[in-house]
This record gives sequence, C-alpha cells and structure tokens, in this order.
Amino acid sequence: MDDIESARKNAIQVLCVAQARDLITVDGFESRLALVKSASNSAMVGAVIADLQTGEVTAVPAELTDRGPAALAPAPEYIKISAVLGSSTRKGPWIVPFQMSALVVLGELKLDFRDALCASDYLDLDLNVIFGQIDLVVPPGTQIQYECDEFMSSLTHKRKRAPTEPGQFLIRIRGRTRCAQVTIKEQHPDGVELNRFQQRVAHWWERTLGG
Repeated sequence: MDDIESARKNAIQVLCVAQARDLITVDGFESRLALVKSASNSAMVGAVIADLQTGEVTAVPAELTDRGPAALAPAPEYIKISAVLGSSTRKGPWIVPFQMSALVVLGELKLDFRDALCASDYLDLDLNVIFGQIDLVVPPGTQIQYECDEFMSSLTHKRKRAPTEPGQFLIRIRGRTRCAQVTIKEQHPDGVELNRFQQRVAHWWERTLGG
C-alpha cells in the first residue's frame, strides 16, 4: 500500500473516532472525508485532520460509553469469523474492517451492518461456506458485488420495495459456497423502522377518525 492510501485510511479512522466522540458534526465529518478522498498527497491528508490530533479528549459521551470500547477502537485491516457446527452473530455498533473472511461449516453466521461503524466506504468479504448459511443485513442502498463460486447453493437478495438512493457503502463478496445458502436483506435500523411504522399507524388513525 502506498503512502497516500495508508494516510487516507488513518485519516478516516481519526474522523470516525472524532465524529463518534462528537468532536465534529456529521456535516463536518462528510466535508473532511471528501477532502481526504480528493487529497493528492499524504501531506494534504494530514492537514485535514491536524487539529483533531492535538491534545486529548478528556470526556466521552455517556451514550458512547454504553456502546463499549468497540466504538472507539481503530478499524482493523482484517478479521476472520468462523461458525463451525454452531452459530455466530455480529450486530450493533461493531467495527467493520477493510477485509473480512468468513468460514461457515455446518453452521450459521449473521452479519448485521445497520449500526456498524465503517472506517471505509467498502468491504472485501471472502466466503467459505460448506453446508451452512450466512445472512447479511445491510442498510437500504448498500451496493453488493457478488462473485462467489457456487455449487448446489443459493443466493437471495431481498431489496426494499421503496426506491432508495444508492448508498456509499460497497460490499464485494467473493469466495466459494458448497451446499450453502446466502441471504442479503436490506433493512433500516430498528429505530427507523419503528418510527416509520408509528407514522403509518398515526396516519391511518387520522384518516379513520376523519372519515
């Protein structure tokens, strides 16, 4: 990896931690992220985050503490998850690495990305599924590239009915599946779904009373 790409990954991690600690706003995060991606050298990347690397944060918001140390940890380059003769689940505010491999043998693995903390705008996911099942839950608009070598396997991608804007997050799935089932489901975070359901119920109730 060249210097500029290494600097970009480091800067994205710094921005993620800074935004999680409420040191910068969401708009500030997005504007700085755009500058990091458009920077032509590592010095320009460093200038974008220079003010975030001076001094120490003395207080952490309580809601962040409740989410545990995963919300503050830097994103790892690579992790491996296994589900052999059993089941495994990743959900909530977990850290998404740049690369991940999943081994599933006579088991089930569920990866829920809806509340995950992503230090990059892509994930390379390598699958090795033998007589098993893997379920991916992603936010609506997430881009999927699926290029697995399949044998007696199936892929189901359940998209939201309502049209959504294409997301910035891309999952590139490669590897092999043998007598396996892969399911990808687009779904809003639980709070968003509940809020929309409440709005629909309230709208229906208003129409009922009005009629």
